[in-house]
Amino acid sequence: MPGTPAPYGPPAGAVPGNATASLVLGLVGIFLCPLVCSIAAIGLGVSARKEIDANPHLGGRSTAGWGIGLGIAGIAFWLIGLAIIAGGASLGGLTR
Repeated sequence: MPGTPAPYGPPAGAVPGNATASLVLGLVGIFLCPLVCSIAAIGLGVSARKEIDANPHLGGRSTAGWGIGLGIAGIAFWLIGLAIIAGGASLGGLTR
C-alpha cells in the first residue's frame, strides 16, 4: 500500500555483531591466541546463527559460518601443534 511506513526493525540485511565478532575472533584464533579465541569464535558464531534464524531480516549467516569454521581450524591447529611438541619431547628422551 503506497504511503504506508516501513515496519520497525533492523535494516534489511543487517549483520548481527556476534557474526562479525565470530569472524574476527576466528582470525585472531588462527594467528595469535588459538585456544581461547577459537572457542569464543565458535560460541559467538553459533549464537549469531540462532539469532539470524530467528529473525529473517538479518543477514550475515555466511559471516557466522566463517567464524565457526575458523574457530574449528584454530583448535585443530592448536591440537596438531601440541601433538608435534609432545611427540618431539618424547622422542628427545630416546636419543642419546
